[in-house]
Amino acid sequence: RRVALVLVDTQGAWDSRMSSFQAGALLGMAASLSATVVVNVAGRIDETVIEQLDYFTSFAGAVLGGAGGHGAVARAATPFQRLVLLVRDWEYYEDGWGLAQCREQATKH
Repeated sequence: RRVALVLVDTQGAWDSRMSSFQAGALLGMAASLSATVVVNVAGRIDETVIEQLDYFTSFAGAVLGGAGGHGAVARAATPFQRLVLLVRDWEYYEDGWGLAQCREQATKH
């Protein structure tokens, strides 16, 4: 069985140079082509991140809904099968904490 891997890097999609429509279109198209979407979030997941997720998943759903029932895109049950939220640069850990302490702190947030 042959498998293809396509990596779509949408770095800067939500920066000040792109409009919400442009960012949503880019991320929505990437999501509609993907089995797994990884959202890289700095610091923590806040209301802005949730709004952006809602925007681009809605856009991806609209892209798939407009497929007219034809082709591989129309056969997809959802815009993507898995959404992974990667929170980096987490600021709530203390130096010297073990894995158990870090997991407990992450669960609280």
